[in-house]
Amino acid sequence: MVHRFRRFIPVFIIGLAIATIGHTSVHAQTATPGTKAITVTPASTDVAINPGSSVARSVDIINGGDSSFKVTLSTSPYHVSGEDYDPRFTQIPGTVDPSEWVHLSTTSTTVNGSDTLTVPYTIDVPQNTAPGGYYAVLFAETSSDDAQSGVVSHNRVGSILYITVNGDIKSGGNVTGDSLPIIHFVGAIPIGLKVSNSGGTHFITTASYSVTDMSGKEVLKAKFDRYVLPQTEREIKSGFTPQALIGVYTVHRSATIAGVLKTLPDVRIYVINPWLLGAIAFLIGILIGVPIERSRRRRRSKDA
Repeated sequence: MVHRFRRFIPVFIIGLAIATIGHTSVHAQTATPGTKAITVTPASTDVAINPGSSVARSVDIINGGDSSFKVTLSTSPYHVSGEDYDPRFTQIPGTVDPSEWVHLSTTSTTVNGSDTLTVPYTIDVPQNTAPGGYYAVLFAETSSDDAQSGVVSHNRVGSILYITVNGDIKSGGNVTGDSLPIIHFVGAIPIGLKVSNSGGTHFITTASYSVTDMSGKEVLKAKFDRYVLPQTEREIKSGFTPQALIGVYTVHRSATIAGVLKTLPDVRIYVINPWLLGAIAFLIGILIGVPIERSRRRRRSKDA
């Protein structure tokens, strides 16, 4: 009986595979029609303008789906909060709203399926604007109605505008490193640094991380380019997971401040896997415990 059942196992497996492939094919051929996917490019635009002047730029709205949709365009001020750069789209009290400088060629349009629409716009800087960095975001938003559920879903994407009004602008900043453990036992080691901008406009920092082992071999290399806004501090994180049970690693960190490279002191980390410590403790226990046990047995034999 068991023999007969085994003879049908290959047939059952082949049949299951065919059914799975057929099921997958049906789903691939009957993809849900009317899909909508909006993308805006470029994701950011960096411009420098003299007071009283204007520049012309454009943004591309990409419909990655197969159904056309209406899109609404708008602008908002932009700033960040905290070292993790949580974005905010409201005006800071007492500051200039640069989103008012942005004039779109249209605020409502339709993008056909699988099509790209280019929307021109201009940035007009008032005559008496003080030199420095100003920030806004251009939003493109689409909405769709679900007639059955009565739900209206919104999909919004944005392009950040990094505007520098030319003039006498101070630049500067600093790099500080997150504290690293001297001894590490298990898991990933978080490696990070903080870049501050004490100047009057933004800059792009290049944060670099590398880790070398005891032989000097590079086991990690990472590089990140990030915007740093004026009068803010930005934390840039990476991570390293040691593969050896025991080892000594050296962490190297650096970042550019307004184009000037600044390097942090190297940090040495001693990695010891707790399983290895447990094994060593176990061996030590055996090496100590066996002679002690033998000595006890000898004493008992003499006493007997």
